[in-house]
Amino acid sequence: MIYLVGIGMGNEGISEEARKCIAEADVLIGARRMLDVPSEAKKYVAIKTEDILEILRHEEGNRVVLFSGDIGFYSGATKLMAALDDYVAYPGISSPSYLAAKLGMPWQDFHLVSAHGRHANVLGEVLSHDKTFFLTGGDTGVKEILQILLDADLDPDCVVGERLSYPEERILKGKASELVAQDFHSLSVVLVFFKNKSKKYLKDDDFQRGKVPMTKENLRSVILHKLAPMPDDVLYDLGSGTGSICISLALLEPRARVYATEHKEEALELSRQNRLALGAYNLSLYDGRSEELLHLFPAPTKVFVGGSSGGLKKTLEQLVNKGPFYFLMSAITLESLEEGRKLLQEFGFSNISVTQIAVTNTVKRGDYTMMQAENPIFLVEGDYA
Repeated sequence: MIYLVGIGMGNEGISEEARKCIAEADVLIGARRMLDVPSEAKKYVAIKTEDILEILRHEEGNRVVLFSGDIGFYSGATKLMAALDDYVAYPGISSPSYLAAKLGMPWQDFHLVSAHGRHANVLGEVLSHDKTFFLTGGDTGVKEILQILLDADLDPDCVVGERLSYPEERILKGKASELVAQDFHSLSVVLVFFKNKSKKYLKDDDFQRGKVPMTKENLRSVILHKLAPMPDDVLYDLGSGTGSICISLALLEPRARVYATEHKEEALELSRQNRLALGAYNLSLYDGRSEELLHLFPAPTKVFVGGSSGGLKKTLEQLVNKGPFYFLMSAITLESLEEGRKLLQEFGFSNISVTQIAVTNTVKRGDYTMMQAENPIFLVEGDYA
């Protein structure tokens, strides 16, 4: 018979059924540290699913495969279960349940994320959930997670659990800024507490404006609808002004990564102030002209140009080398409209279209209410593949 056994975190967490299963095993399979148990069974060091399956095919009797933690929580047992037709499984105590018990709190509202051997959107996960639990590992350890949060101007309350269940176990609480200076073992977990109170839908009055022109609410809603930020998006706002577009994008989808450029000092300072005041922590702002900064950014999925200051062609020359993306630009003058349309054709964009948006609002003139038109705005869009 084949048994899949979760052994908890290493020193505790093995059920009596699992202990009995290990004691009666003819063959034990697992990582080297998991095989350090008293047993007369034949032992095989194997981690990869295909290696384990090969051993199972050639051995007989009670074959027991050991997994750290619980077999249902980011475990190698997942692939093995899919490959086997007949097996018995025994769970182990997982690190989130163990840490929660130590903290004296429930864990059904933890958002569980593994950064062990896989990419984790640390900032996006924390911004999207009140309590985020991270398994660490590889290039994303405790210090890396804490530093990502601090780099985004976040300093949330955190708990670090190090070598849980072992004699040298440590559980430390504090702000990210207080814990980041310490060194932690690779067998560590992080629990981050952050209540995101940022508004998703912003009014014009929510922004600090000064004398910098701003994309107004009615037009902004159309632009945001067209850009439609998604969790895996990398979005550019080139020429951010007050930050009304890039901040709105960041707030609408906290797991998206938003990059904005602005070379005018007053506008850049307003964007920075609005970013912090409104809580757009997943927005990265850069000082300078777009064409000079694009090499610093990851490849985009969607690009918005609100103002190019004559650098649109140079910007597009760099953008088309970054892969496929959706492009949207706003234009006030007919000259900017025509330049944008012709350049998209020149660079081989498809689905090119132009939309004119004209907004008229009521204004009071003494005892009378009149309609006052704003300048029409053109939106030029296209797809680059």
